[in-house]
Amino acid sequence: MTVNTYSVPISRWQQRYTFTGRFSTKVPYQQAAFLLALDAGIYMGLIIFIYVILTKVVLQPVQRGFYCNDPDIKSPLYPNSIPTPYLLLVTVGLPFFVVLGGIFLKNSGGTLNFTKKTLSKIFQETCFIYLDYVVGFGICTISLEFIKCGTGRLRPNFLSLCRPDLDPCGIDEGAYVENYVCNPLLGKYDRNSKMSFPSGHAAAAVFAQAFVQDLGPLALCF
Repeated sequence: MTVNTYSVPISRWQQRYTFTGRFSTKVPYQQAAFLLALDAGIYMGLIIFIYVILTKVVLQPVQRGFYCNDPDIKSPLYPNSIPTPYLLLVTVGLPFFVVLGGIFLKNSGGTLNFTKKTLSKIFQETCFIYLDYVVGFGICTISLEFIKCGTGRLRPNFLSLCRPDLDPCGIDEGAYVENYVCNPLLGKYDRNSKMSFPSGHAAAAVFAQAFVQDLGPLALCF
C-alpha cells in the first residue's frame, strides 16, 4: 500500500497512471515541473483526441425542422462575443494558476523561504489537483456534446449558418420545412447550426468558476 506523503488527497488513478504519481517527493524540482507539464499535456491531448473523433466521426446532431416565419432562427451571422481561444485560455489556464498559487501558500506559509524539496512538492501537488480539473473539464465537454446532438436545437442564426433552400417559404410563409439540406459557407456551420442548447461557452465558464471557487487559494490553505 502506498503511503500518501502529500498534503492534498491523491486518487488511486493518479498514483498509477501519471508520471508524477510514480515518483516520490525527492525528485528535483526541475523534474517535478517537467512531469507536471508532461502529465497535463498527455491528458489534455487524450481528451482532445476523443473529442475530435466524437465530433468529426461519431456524433451528428438530430436534424429538426423549422417554420419559415420563426423569428428565433433569423438572426444575422455575427462572430462569437467571446472567441473560443480566449474562453479556453481562461477556463483551462486560469485554474492552473489558482491551484499553483493555493498549493504554494499551503506549503510555503506565504513566504519565499522554502527549500527545493518543498518546491518539488508544490509542483507535484499542483499536478494532482489540476489533473482532476482537466479530466472533469473533459468529461463535462464531451457529455455536453452528447446532449447538444441529442437535442438538436436550432441556433438563433440558423438560417445564416445553414442556408437551406427556402423555396417552400415563398409559397407559404408559415410552412414547416422538415427535409432540407444545408449549404453553408463553411463546412462546420452545418453541424453548428443545429447545436444551440445547452451553451458550451456557458457550461465551460460555470465549470471553471465552480472549481476555482471550491479550490481557490484560500480554500487550499486550510
